[in-house]
Amino acid sequence: MYEKFYGLQAKPFRLSPEPRCFFTSATHNSALAYLRYGLYQGEGFIVVTGAAGTGKTTLVRTLSGKVAGRQRVVGELVNTQLQANDLLRAIAGAFQLAQRGTKSDLINRLYGFLLGRAQKDQRVLLVVDEAHNLPPSSFEELRMLSNFQHGARSLLQCILLGQPPLRDVLAHSALQQRVIATHHLEPLLPEETRGYILHRLRYVGWRGDPSFSGAAIGLIHGLSHGIPRRINALCDRLLLFGCLEERHEFDVAAVARVHAEWVTEAGLEHDAADADACIDENLGALGAAQAAMPNARSSAPFQADQETVSLPPPSAAVADASASFAQSPEGDAPDGLGAPRSFMRSLVGMAVIVVVALLIWVWPISGILDRHAVGAPLLPAVTGSVATMDSVRVDRLRSANIAIATINLCG
Repeated sequence: MYEKFYGLQAKPFRLSPEPRCFFTSATHNSALAYLRYGLYQGEGFIVVTGAAGTGKTTLVRTLSGKVAGRQRVVGELVNTQLQANDLLRAIAGAFQLAQRGTKSDLINRLYGFLLGRAQKDQRVLLVVDEAHNLPPSSFEELRMLSNFQHGARSLLQCILLGQPPLRDVLAHSALQQRVIATHHLEPLLPEETRGYILHRLRYVGWRGDPSFSGAAIGLIHGLSHGIPRRINALCDRLLLFGCLEERHEFDVAAVARVHAEWVTEAGLEHDAADADACIDENLGALGAAQAAMPNARSSAPFQADQETVSLPPPSAAVADASASFAQSPEGDAPDGLGAPRSFMRSLVGMAVIVVVALLIWVWPISGILDRHAVGAPLLPAVTGSVATMDSVRVDRLRSANIAIATINLCG
């Protein structure tokens, strides 16, 4: 709906995993490194954990899309609330094998499939998503499948994806001894949230419309806790709101309003309290930044945002990191997206410095030369100029003071 209004090629903030739009933050880069190492080993279990929405599935699909092909067969298991026998059938289905028969039939069928792939010099990789939902008996079944070998070569390698409870489950399982690489995905940092939003927008042809102020991005980070899926949900609603209201700029007030409507519709009372604390933190940081800057422009934009925000009473929860986006008034929006940056004053200041420096050194010398005729002996001129050095120093001091005053005016 809003794609046409903003001139976008598609929706930039989808909730479903999109490997083509994968964003490599620091934690995702580390996870990719561990995954590549584990895949190079070709055996055992690789474990990736993280809160819901941190990008575990997108991460593995991005990597498996690169490794799948003639040398590797990848099967994915997404429904994991299964007991041992049902798990074997689901694994057979993931590799397009028949799911009928007894447990013994399923195991023999899987072994024959794995052996046949090994004889073709192909590796088989099983990706188990939401692995924290597996019962202990299913973990034991996976461990037994990892015993299949052809000579010294393991026939099956597994990647387990799950939320933090998966680590506790594995700690009490014999399968833990087969884990060769593990990584926990952390939420995005504040500066990574800005890069993530910019990455998603550019992927669909964004050219600066709409723009996001730096403080708005800081608030998005705080309200989403740096979780990519929550960022997507909030930004998608924000763009829809902007389309309906015909807005081309998003500030703190717009983000707060959209989030308040979201949590009210979903009945997320805890999120509403967190939101108020986060908004108070962002607004307080903006006010402190303005008070600390003697040359800051009018605080009217900040006051306007503060007046329009009205949410339930605060409870301290989320927004410590978002203050880093508020290093200057929101009007300048130095860390925003699409908003023009006021760097012209800096360029003017640099030019003034160069001009004044030249005046400081050239002006006194030109004065000395003017006091002597062309062709006059140089030594008398220099000797006669010694008496004027005090006035030269005064001229230089006056010029320096003029330079300092000019630089202050230029900001």
